[in-house]
Amino acid sequence: HLAETERALGAFLGHPVRGYVGARGLLEGEAARGEPLEALIVATPIEAHEEALEAALAARVHVLCEKPLLWSGPGTAARARELVRRFEAAGLGLAINAQWPYTLPAYRALFPALELARAQRFAMRLSPAGTGPSMLPDALPHALSLLQAVRPARDRALAAPRIELRAADGSD
Repeated sequence: HLAETERALGAFLGHPVRGYVGARGLLEGEAARGEPLEALIVATPIEAHEEALEAALAARVHVLCEKPLLWSGPGTAARARELVRRFEAAGLGLAINAQWPYTLPAYRALFPALELARAQRFAMRLSPAGTGPSMLPDALPHALSLLQAVRPARDRALAAPRIELRAADGSD
């Protein structure tokens, strides 16, 4: 199906398209053509992030990863820390797409009297694909990104964070 997709997408876009299976295929394929990539955007389903990050490390390319970095299987936090450590040791950039630190300046411009850094609590209404604990990979990065933007790392005053999950009708 890959060749058929390349043809159809190329016809739609009006220029040739090269398709690959997986991040490793993309990185190795472009390198074999003499056009190695310098950076990779990982915008795949969460379950494919770890494989793509490993492929990027092997190819020695920088990564912008859609949030969350990892969210599957046992030891997720330890595996994520180890990946970050390995990217750093290799001298490669690794960034997670977290939009709130970059969108809040516009929000502050619209509401200059609002002092977000003095906030004691906040609530965020989201509509993730899943429900209950399965919605956390979609929803939690938004809240964490907002907290990161409002209370940066140099300000460790956050205490006793609590997450409450509610259904769309407001019930538990």
